[in-house]
Amino acid sequence: MLTALRQLLTDWWQVDRVRTTPWEGRMLNLQPGQHVLICWIPFVIQSRTVGHSDRFPVQYRLIGDSEGCLQVETIEGRLLGRLQSGDETRSVSDEDIIVLSAPASSDRDAGVN
Repeated sequence: MLTALRQLLTDWWQVDRVRTTPWEGRMLNLQPGQHVLICWIPFVIQSRTVGHSDRFPVQYRLIGDSEGCLQVETIEGRLLGRLQSGDETRSVSDEDIIVLSAPASSDRDAGVN
């Protein structure tokens, strides 16, 4: 039994594992109602649309000082965003997004405690 356990631990330690950072995929998990900073610009996620192609998996409508749109695309297996706000277009990565608050629950919005 100890031999099997030792072999299991050895195999686990030596095998290649996929490691991701905590913010990996943040652009795919934003939800309507969340308050976020994108490139240090404050927005509220107004809507989230899931795309029908692998290249553009998600698009968000944003409201803030001006309306905006964050399109997420896959380029060479990497997620990249394109933020359009006003007359400006910026490239966005997961590291450029800070989630400030979670969306409010429907119970709180309806005034139910």
